Amino acid sequence: MRRVLILCAAILIAAAAVWFLVPHEEPPCIVLFSIDTLRADRLGCYGNDRWHASPSPVADRLAAEGILFDNFTATRGQTHPSIASMLLGKYPITHGLRENGQKPRPEQTSFVELLADEGYATAGFASNLQAYTIRTPRRAAWWTHGFETFGDGYGGDPLGEIRRPLQDQWGWDNRVEAQAVEWIRGHARKGKEPFFLWVHFFDVHKPYLPDDSCPDFMPGYGGPLARGGDYDRITPAIDKATLSGSPLAPDDHDYVLACYDAGVAGADARIGRIMKELEAAGLMEKTWVVYTSDHGEELGDHNNYFYHGASIYESVLRLPLVVRPPKGRSESPGLKTSALCQNLDLAPTFLELAGISPPEEMEGISLRGLFTNDDRSTGRELAVAEWQDLIFSVSDGSMKYIFNPHEACPVKPPWSWPPGSPPPRGFVYQREELYDLLRDHKEKQNIAGSRPNVTEEFRKKLGRWLSDPSRQEGFDTNTELTSEEREILERLGYTAPSADRRDVRF
Repeated sequence: MRRVLILCAAILIAAAAVWFLVPHEEPPCIVLFSIDTLRADRLGCYGNDRWHASPSPVADRLAAEGILFDNFTATRGQTHPSIASMLLGKYPITHGLRENGQKPRPEQTSFVELLADEGYATAGFASNLQAYTIRTPRRAAWWTHGFETFGDGYGGDPLGEIRRPLQDQWGWDNRVEAQAVEWIRGHARKGKEPFFLWVHFFDVHKPYLPDDSCPDFMPGYGGPLARGGDYDRITPAIDKATLSGSPLAPDDHDYVLACYDAGVAGADARIGRIMKELEAAGLMEKTWVVYTSDHGEELGDHNNYFYHGASIYESVLRLPLVVRPPKGRSESPGLKTSALCQNLDLAPTFLELAGISPPEEMEGISLRGLFTNDDRSTGRELAVAEWQDLIFSVSDGSMKYIFNPHEACPVKPPWSWPPGSPPPRGFVYQREELYDLLRDHKEKQNIAGSRPNVTEEFRKKLGRWLSDPSRQEGFDTNTELTSEEREILERLGYTAPSADRRDVRF
């Protein structure tokens, strides 16, 4: 027995010696930057040279040093469902959060919680996602689960901040940037690693009124939307265009894009300043940097509609994704992949980077194999997106099918449907739509009628996807919200689900 114990001790000592002497890779740090309402094609690295100068030099540099994903989409064109998919690695139909104001089903675990369980320091700062619920003061909101530190742009007073003019929302991003910088400096002093940091900015969102530090991409514009004494002239004009079905004049439309892109430039510059802090702290050699969004924006592409909550088109679903490996470790600098991916794939990707096996219940697929020129890594076969429980889209990256069996028309701002009033037109879809994304990337020509075989094929693919038992849950129209929480959603231009389904016309 004594010999056995001595032998076991010798083996343990030898194993420990090998562990200390043989080089082994430590878990990396991960920084996730997301910009609310940022569509991919407004970044320079995705082709935006409209102003003869890129609005996104930071994103462009990260793409040159890392990997750009050219076919990355959201599961839902709305903040809360999309963020939930990103954190939980599941589709909205599975995690249950299918409309702003809802919560995921109980017992959902985010990748942040799993990182924290493995010793990661975790911090998040989000401009438009309050850290605590209003209903139960000091009770953390669902998106904060797993974060040791979470800050928002509201300064502890979400209702007070939301009642201020929305043109002041750049102040929320100021707070979030300052909080992130302070956390990085404090973390560098403590030296606790590894860490995960999430920073979410908001000011690309409507009303497209960037602060004075942002570039003016149309300095010669003197039209009716130019800033004046009432400051926000854009929102009434684009709302009128939507409600009347009449497009803006070309110069006015260009000015809206110029203001939107100025907001992009402002958020991009904030990310650059935070990265300088990471560099100064000596953290870039061990940190993966990810640059993405939660959803895009229509900007007039369909139905003369400029927002996102009613859309399931690529203007809203197609997201930027740029991944920059730790400094000096880029495996394929400047790599561009057209592999089909979705934002629920980020959760298992981050876990794999950290050396953690993703849970089986995650529907996301790790993108780690796409970080090189490995031809065996092809991404997804299909990408599926949802609009509540009524409208679905399925794409293989080249063709896209939209199924609207109830002929539902989303009624989102600026449309409204007060009690006693007739239902508005809303955002109009056909029962079935099919688009050739390679030739018609803005989805202007519905070819479902002329390609019946392809339409039927995609209808069957969607049917098989929906037939999974995990995707048979209904839509919760009875989400309990306080009047204050509902006011916050409405002032942000959102509507929350209600029992009478007044956000959709049939």
